[in-house]
Amino acid sequence: MPMAITGATVHHAVAYLPKDKDNADCTETIPAVLLNRGYYNKTTVAAYTLRDGKLQLEWNFNTENGTEYAGKGNHNVATGDMDNDGFDELVIGAMAIDHDGTV
Repeated sequence: MPMAITGATVHHAVAYLPKDKDNADCTETIPAVLLNRGYYNKTTVAAYTLRDGKLQLEWNFNTENGTEYAGKGNHNVATGDMDNDGFDELVIGAMAIDHDGTV
């Protein structure tokens, strides 16, 4: 399991990701649940979809203390298509994570 959670605050959001993530021309979307833990030194985000009746991890974003993305978060998350590519990004404070889990 990519994210172990015990007695911690977890933010969650719904975003629309590419249905066929291996096809660069894909415009169809699939809903995903995004789980976020941590906002200061360490931030972790996992994106899950339901495909063929099974929960699937689409991507996992993880930043550690001392990296350029550490300390960019805050106490809320929002989703939306910020770059007009048809898929949602996750905004956590001063950081936006793209639909494929990259920054």
